[in-house]
Amino acid sequence: FKNIFAAMSKLSLLTKLSLKFCLNNKLDDQGLQELSSCINNLKCLNALLISFSWCNATFTEAAFGKFILQLSGKTKLKSLVLHFPNCFKTVTNGILLKLGETLAQIKGLENFELDISGCSEVTDKGINGIFHKIGAERLERVSLNFMGCKEVRVKAIENIMEVMKKLKELRLVIVKVKSSKELK
Repeated sequence: FKNIFAAMSKLSLLTKLSLKFCLNNKLDDQGLQELSSCINNLKCLNALLISFSWCNATFTEAAFGKFILQLSGKTKLKSLVLHFPNCFKTVTNGILLKLGETLAQIKGLENFELDISGCSEVTDKGINGIFHKIGAERLERVSLNFMGCKEVRVKAIENIMEVMKKLKELRLVIVKVKSSKELK
């Protein structure tokens, strides 16, 4: 990916970027760092979609945390779409908490889409951490997919709704989340 990311980072007028790493197990810590550098060089970027669907990625949580932190410098970013469907153990509560901290620093963010369907390591802590940290009251459009996240409870999803004051559009996919009764 190194040469692709290097070439892409020279597209100085690029405003929208969509990257899909489907069925990929080659993206490691070094590749994630190269991707971070590429995105950091795209000064006009206002829309970013990154998909890691069905990836058995070899990058560490620490490396992914650094990648997420790089996004905080993208002050023109209005739309962020992150897809991690069926990444199982790649997405953790720690990743989601770092994501929330980073998104809080992107003041112009209006649209946020997160697909963590099938991510078995995610719990209420991670879900609540994203939205309470980012100042979700400024988001206008949100799309969330928690399908198959076995440790996410209904109450966590209700808490998300309470903090989104300016929401104009909501897309929500929930299949089989736990109620408080099921946890006992």
